[in-house]
This record gives sequence, C-alpha cells and structure tokens, in this order.
Amino acid sequence: MKEVRSLLSGVRWGEADFLLKMGFVSGGRGRVYGFQQQPLPNGRFHGIVRTGNVYNAERVVPRRAFFLFIGLLQNGVKSLEQETKTGLPENFDKLKAAANRTSSWRDRLAAVEELGKHKSPQSLSALTYRMNHDLVYTVQEAAYNCLKEWGEKVEPPTRQKGDLIKGLMKTLVRIKKSLPEGHSYEDFKEKLKKMRLDLYDAYEGDKGAEFDNWLESTWKALRTRNY
Repeated sequence: MKEVRSLLSGVRWGEADFLLKMGFVSGGRGRVYGFQQQPLPNGRFHGIVRTGNVYNAERVVPRRAFFLFIGLLQNGVKSLEQETKTGLPENFDKLKAAANRTSSWRDRLAAVEELGKHKSPQSLSALTYRMNHDLVYTVQEAAYNCLKEWGEKVEPPTRQKGDLIKGLMKTLVRIKKSLPEGHSYEDFKEKLKKMRLDLYDAYEGDKGAEFDNWLESTWKALRTRNY
C-alpha cells in the first residue's frame, strides 16, 4: 500500500484518533498521523490511515456517514468515551450530605471524589465550597483537583494557619479537667472523641500520621487548677 503523506483537509489529529477508535477506519496500534480519501465508482471511498512505523490499514466506509461524523467533530462534539459524566448522579443528595459531614473528613473526601465524576452546576457549587472552606487540606486539595480537571479557573487552596477550630485549647483544658487525676492519654483521647468528634476528626485529618504524637504532647502540656 502506498504510504499516505497528505492529511484530509480540516481533520485534526485528535479527530482522526477518535474515528479510528469508533471503527470508521481501521488500523494497527501506533500513532495516527492522517487520513486520505479515495472516491470509488459505487459512491463509497477508502479512508486510509497512516499509523507511525507499525503498518498502514484501510477500510471501506459509507462516504455520507464519514462526513457526517467529520461535521459533528468539527462542531465541537466531544468523544463518547469521555470519563467525566454530565448531569447529577442519582444519589446526589446523599453525596451532598456526606460532603458536609463535619464528623468525618473521610466521608467528605469520598463524596468529593464521587462528585468529581459528575460535572453539573450543583456538583460545581459543592466542590467549590469544599475547596474554599473545608478544615482538612486533603479534602480541599481533592476538590481543587476535580475542578481543575473540569477546566475551571481556580487557585490552589492554602493550608489554614493557626487553630483549625476556634477555642481549641480551652476545649482541651475543659475535657482534661473533667477527668480524674492520674487519667491516661487514652482516657483523654476517648473523652475528646466522644465530646467533640468534629474537633477530633478535623485534627486527625489535618495531622495525618502525626496526630497521636501531636495530641499526646498537647495533653501533657495542658495545665489545670487541680493538677
């Protein structure tokens, strides 16, 4: 087969690749470089594809169908194989509730990642809020990445400085005072988790593997009037 050297006018590389995948032309593995049309007496034509150094291939396809797809592609029709779905997921309300669950940064993270698969105004709003206001940087970053993949013009989030939750030290002192003298760090940790799960969860998500070391050292440094 004669090597193809000219491109079909108006067909870009991405469109050629799409047509190859959709089966309008056939070819071997390799980088698609271009198309060339060859009219036939019966009104059909050969669409010839050059595929790098692998091999050339051809397939007879209906002329009208081929140019219909060319027209659609040139008018901005996106690949049917796109990974990002459009429209609301069936469980959007549950995902929204999970994205706002202050007691579990892991639930918020999972909800953000799922919402990122369904582009819609509602998902955009939910992800933007998480990116700007979540207390856990991991969740903020995940929301940012989703929005970035959608082509939104967003700035990377920054880690919050200072206390994530106002009045942190007062809360910790109050919890320590509520426990008897001689209590263990585990006693304090469980009481904190029981009384202020939102605070416990936020700092666990923020500190990661260093959470226990941070909380224990903070507990030891706390001073009360009793001990």
